[in-house]
Amino acid sequence: MRTKVSFFFGIALWMVTGLSCGEKLESLPYVYVDLTVPFTDLATIGVASYKIYPSAGVHGILLYRKSDVDYQAFDLTCMYRPRTEGCATAVDSTGFMVECPCCHSVFNLFNDGLPQKGPAQQPLHQYQIYYTGTFLHITN
Repeated sequence: MRTKVSFFFGIALWMVTGLSCGEKLESLPYVYVDLTVPFTDLATIGVASYKIYPSAGVHGILLYRKSDVDYQAFDLTCMYRPRTEGCATAVDSTGFMVECPCCHSVFNLFNDGLPQKGPAQQPLHQYQIYYTGTFLHITN
């Protein structure tokens, strides 16, 4: 009986210590986002192109036009330790990738902001988009 109790106690202790030692992923610091973009501004963004709103989000919001009718809004903060390091990313010369100058993680805009290289494990933070009348709205 004592052997079984010791065995189960050992397994429980291993699970608590072993499974909790992994690196915890940080979340993006919360900032209120309520950005309104008129459709006339959207006409200036070509397919597979983008526009940056530097004063929105944590380090700016990148509005990416994936197709004629599909837009995505990403925060430009690198998701590798966004609370402790908080580095702003920049779009590379191809216009499809975003790179962090601090950790050198690379994120693919056309693939929903997923990390392609580097220590980042989470995609770029994506904001919600909805339409009313002749406006596109970007919100938390």
